[in-house]
Amino acid sequence: MKVYLPSFVRGLIRETAKYIKKEFGSKSEVKFLQEVKHTIKLLGVNPYIGSVELTVPNKTIIYRSIVVAKRNKIVYTIRDNIVDIFTFWDCRRNPKTLASQIEHNNQLVDLQHQLAETKHQLTLAIKMLLSMGASPDLIAQNTGLSIDEINAL
Repeated sequence: MKVYLPSFVRGLIRETAKYIKKEFGSKSEVKFLQEVKHTIKLLGVNPYIGSVELTVPNKTIIYRSIVVAKRNKIVYTIRDNIVDIFTFWDCRRNPKTLASQIEHNNQLVDLQHQLAETKHQLTLAIKMLLSMGASPDLIAQNTGLSIDEINAL
């Protein structure tokens, strides 16, 4: 199963790693990052390993979570053969704010999925135009892409 890790969640993980390095040293940071990476790989193999997240009530989406490095958890959903990671959460925070963060992050994830789909459709359209003999220069003028980006497709 594919695991989708949005850039804003990567940022949360980096912030936590930076804090760990500052407070506990480089070895602790490396150990932490290894554990996060291992857990994310585990989710790709067995997405149901996490438990249902009861602090995020939602009637249409089942959120799951898995604890990482004792004080953090990854909150995610499983849909369309994809594990969507919604947040990286410090468990020492107020659990009531988790639901509002998940809702906000849910909107970000939806937008990122829409952007990825749009990019995919644009790529297919450009490939079709190129196969029909359209000039990369003309495509570049109309899409805002560079010639190099078009030729890389």
